[in-house]
Amino acid sequence: IKLIGEKDGKREEIYEKIVGTNIMHKINKKNIQETLLKSIEVLQKQLDGESSPNGKIDVIIGNEAGWTIIHEAVGHWLEADLQSSSVYKDMIGEKVASELVTIVDNPTTVWERGYYSVDHEWHPAQNAVLIEKWILKSYLHNTKTAKKFGVETTGHGRKETYKHKSLVRMWNTYLLPGKDKKEELISRVKHGIYVSRMWGWQVNTTTGDFVFKVQNGYLIENGQLTKNVRWATLSGNGPEMLHEIYGVCDDLNFFDWGTCGKWQSMPVSDGTPTILTKLKVSGVD
Repeated sequence: IKLIGEKDGKREEIYEKIVGTNIMHKINKKNIQETLLKSIEVLQKQLDGESSPNGKIDVIIGNEAGWTIIHEAVGHWLEADLQSSSVYKDMIGEKVASELVTIVDNPTTVWERGYYSVDHEWHPAQNAVLIEKWILKSYLHNTKTAKKFGVETTGHGRKETYKHKSLVRMWNTYLLPGKDKKEELISRVKHGIYVSRMWGWQVNTTTGDFVFKVQNGYLIENGQLTKNVRWATLSGNGPEMLHEIYGVCDDLNFFDWGTCGKWQSMPVSDGTPTILTKLKVSGVD
């Protein structure tokens, strides 16, 4: 669903999707009505919202925020066939994140969009631990890159059709949940924003820089969610962000609608719990 609204000469756009592996069971009148009403509510809040603060501030990214910040801002740099230009080149065993951060790619996560029992080279699917409590443990590998690096494949060889060659690809990439509670995390922030929905992104896999648009967010003042903020952008650097994660909640949520376009189109999913970090926020008037 795409809605466009205008108020006092200011225009906003809202996107909502009905998604899922069992999609035909979700396309019904009830779900469409609920999604439309949710979209209208979000659009109204955006039109009535205020400008976002600017500068590098505390940012809480909610587990419902959606879009692929783990996939885009972290995952691609850990694919072995991209290591010639990756920011994580030759860093196995080094500290690359906050001690709160453990990131895996686990295609055995049942019924998520990236779930499979074997990869397209007939290797069993396995949970690949990429970053474990701040240490870079592994890259993602297919048969070709595993041989080059002198390691075992992680079962991440995929190809769009039998006509394509196998590439190293993500399946289900996610940040493991922590112990924090969302309400407690918000209470720790004196000045920042809470991001409840993102869309659109640009990522430079050589430098690690990224930009995400905030579709829906709230100002945090003295530990409380207050005013809705109009569209802002979040910008930062993936490796720096991983070092600046100060809270990870226990509310892991998956975003089950992705299709990755790394030279071939492949279904993927990713997920994050609610996290507290610091990013550059640019308000849009």
